[in-house]
Amino acid sequence: MDTTTMTEKDFEAQVAARTIRDLVDRTPQVMEVLEPLGLDLCCGGGHPLGEALDLHGIARDPVVGQVARLVAAQGANGR
Repeated sequence: MDTTTMTEKDFEAQVAARTIRDLVDRTPQVMEVLEPLGLDLCCGGGHPLGEALDLHGIARDPVVGQVARLVAAQGANGR
């Protein structure tokens, strides 16, 4: 998908589909959001973020939005 035409919701959907391990490897600050919610790298961080949130009964939208902003900021900083 061309990121220049990607909407915020499209980007958030992509973030929700990425594994926790991938998100943390690329943007370590993500753990600052996830740890207080009881989410960590158990199972090797192999669950997609959205799935992990669902499994723990945590509302997706606020968490995915916050993580997406961190990922976008990391990308903007040229990591």
